[in-house]
Amino acid sequence: MKIFNALLLTTLIVLPASAQFSGYASATYGYDANPMANYAMIGDQLSQAYLSLGWEHDGDASVFAAHYTGGFVGFNGFADRNYYEHRLTAHYDLAWEAEAGDEDTAGTSETPDSTGRYLTLLAGVSARLDKAAFADFDNQGIHGGASYRIPLGASMYGRATDVLSSRSYLYVPEMSAMSNAFALELGTSGTVASFGGGLSYSYKSFYLSGYDTTRFDVTASAGAGHGKGKGVGGGSAGAAGQTKKILLQPTSRTTSQLSAFAFGAWEWEEGSLNVGLLYQFAASTASRYVAQQSNSSQLTDDLYNDAFNYSGPQVSVEYTRTLPWQLSLSTSLALQQRSYQVPALLLDGTATSSDRSDLRTAWDATISWPLPISASFSLDLSCSVSVVRNQSNDAYNDFSGSAISLGVGFSF
Repeated sequence: MKIFNALLLTTLIVLPASAQFSGYASATYGYDANPMANYAMIGDQLSQAYLSLGWEHDGDASVFAAHYTGGFVGFNGFADRNYYEHRLTAHYDLAWEAEAGDEDTAGTSETPDSTGRYLTLLAGVSARLDKAAFADFDNQGIHGGASYRIPLGASMYGRATDVLSSRSYLYVPEMSAMSNAFALELGTSGTVASFGGGLSYSYKSFYLSGYDTTRFDVTASAGAGHGKGKGVGGGSAGAAGQTKKILLQPTSRTTSQLSAFAFGAWEWEEGSLNVGLLYQFAASTASRYVAQQSNSSQLTDDLYNDAFNYSGPQVSVEYTRTLPWQLSLSTSLALQQRSYQVPALLLDGTATSSDRSDLRTAWDATISWPLPISASFSLDLSCSVSVVRNQSNDAYNDFSGSAISLGVGFSF
């Protein structure tokens, strides 16, 4: 947290007096039928509170913006699962060589990809704090990168992006790593429809070349209680630690992934539609995979569901629409096939297949109602529902889930 606090303080000190601030505070309360996202499917009530603060400065040909988001997620029955998270990001956009007649677009955050040349520099830090029973998830991260966009004709653009990041897990140092993602994109930009696609290459390098075998047993421990997760009579933190194991060449430090993507977006007065296609290929079998079993229930997280561990296609659709009485609807549907390069396990740790395979379907919808208070303040009411089905030959990860929540937000 020291690096996070230092960067936050530095950002606040350098802000000029003419800064344009914005903020949003929100609170939600709801019920999730499977908040742990696992086979046990034990429901719980969740409360969330978040605060977002933003600052933006528009120059003659540039934009600098900084944003902070911090929040708390609380569980009613799974109290040990409560956690805090913080994120601070900043980006700097520089425009030059604006095409004739487009000088008024320079220096704004709404510049279209097809106009002029733009360089974006970005950086950020993040941190997550969990209770002792789930301290595995405690982590700190930092990232930085750049994106360069150029016009390719009247309505086409090209973009190259590179982002370098590092994430450290204090209690699972074997999973701490540095990663880099490079992407090339071509697209079209229009007032009604836009399309594009590209390729990306990512690699991850773990900081430790090996791991302490005494911390990761090959077979699952019976543990205490019913074996359905912490907070409901399940195993203790120590027992849960005994049921995890790192698979796949723990002495190899580097893994990589190739991806191809395409997208389309349509906008009209009453709403918008976005469609995305993605295929990712795990080019290396050297990734590290921490297997979960019956006594170590966890939420879905990159520590246990790292994208470097699987290959497969994904299709996503997002739709928004303005409704009567100033209501708005936002809904999305995603379908993803994941082929892991690790064995599928029973709850006792017995391997049933040499490759884990998941088919994941997720849908969510939110209806929101903004209530303007003044020119600078607004109250937002919302109701959200979601449904997920993860079909897997790995017993722990074969589950369904659904959730509903009510929220209130205040923007300023």
